[in-house]
Amino acid sequence: MTGKTTGPESPAQRFGQIADRLESKAEWARKRAANHAAGDAGESRLGAAVASLVANGWLALHNRARPHGGNIDHILVGPSGVYVLDSKAWTGPITISGGVLRTNGRNQSRALAAVADQASEVRDTITRAGHPAEVACGLVFTGTDPGPATAERVDGVTVCGLGSLVDSILSRGATFTAEEIHSLTRSIAETFPPYGLAPAAAAETVLAGHQTASEPSSGFLTCAKWLYVEPWSKAGRRRLYLTDSNGEELGWKNLADGTITLTYERGQRLSRAVLVAASGQGLNLPKENVPKVPVDLPGGSFVSALTRTYMTLHIGRRWRRRQLDRMYCTAADPTDGVYDLGWVDLVTGELHPSHVTLPKHWSPAEQRLRWMLDRRPVTG
Repeated sequence: MTGKTTGPESPAQRFGQIADRLESKAEWARKRAANHAAGDAGESRLGAAVASLVANGWLALHNRARPHGGNIDHILVGPSGVYVLDSKAWTGPITISGGVLRTNGRNQSRALAAVADQASEVRDTITRAGHPAEVACGLVFTGTDPGPATAERVDGVTVCGLGSLVDSILSRGATFTAEEIHSLTRSIAETFPPYGLAPAAAAETVLAGHQTASEPSSGFLTCAKWLYVEPWSKAGRRRLYLTDSNGEELGWKNLADGTITLTYERGQRLSRAVLVAASGQGLNLPKENVPKVPVDLPGGSFVSALTRTYMTLHIGRRWRRRQLDRMYCTAADPTDGVYDLGWVDLVTGELHPSHVTLPKHWSPAEQRLRWMLDRRPVTG
């Protein structure tokens, strides 16, 4: 019996097969990217929806890291309790039948179990901190199908759409005082920091008495420079990295010998001055060492110098120790002087303005702290 044999593959065939495999991987990557984009948009919509609860005494923590990996989309703490919410941007029809949640006909019991596990982790945290309380959990649908018209319970998890979420939460009776709400939020925030240690934006972590500050004027922004000092250590090496509000690395300082390396051509006078003043213990920047960098005003640098209009530095220095993660803030102007603005808790987003007397024409320290937090680039 004679078998049929084939000759060796040609280069065209081999490259064609490689191209097919790469195209398959690219298509998979495109679908993954689209799913992530839909999920991110859904989380943002849910965050905007619960922002209205702040006026009713609620505090919100969004995109918080779990101690052993993964994240929690949303944690709400308010008068009626603690809620862990997971947003789902599912595109297919959502059905609940016989106690089973399905989308596109697929059983979603695993999604229910996952958010229940997140709630259990939060419950254990506040119990250890001396705040025993029930923690409710829910799936909130943010995709094309809003889910049930009113909130329903499936396997101990509340499932609802954005339209019925707030009403469902507000319908429950109050059990916590404002002081208890604040204390609970602190305990939770310390154990579940922002995912990737990203800064807490105004809509993400809203603590009592700290509403969003108004945005600075265009004239103020023309004269302001936002710089951030980030400590780094590895294998015995210790450095301070300097970035701007866009996340652009401007340079770094070797704490072992004090040498400075500048990596960005523009604004090197300002970058060098900050790195020279920065140390592992803080920032020592006297007024006479603040560079006089004229603002780009109509009429050129001559007009800026004549009117003593120079760039004002806003410098944020990150400091971490065990569970603590803070940003200490300084404002430095070559005409008005150097002032300690206070510090920001990067875990909770709470502002701690200093009581120093600022020049009369300056905005309050609390407002500048908020501006600095809002402009802080995402870091690890």
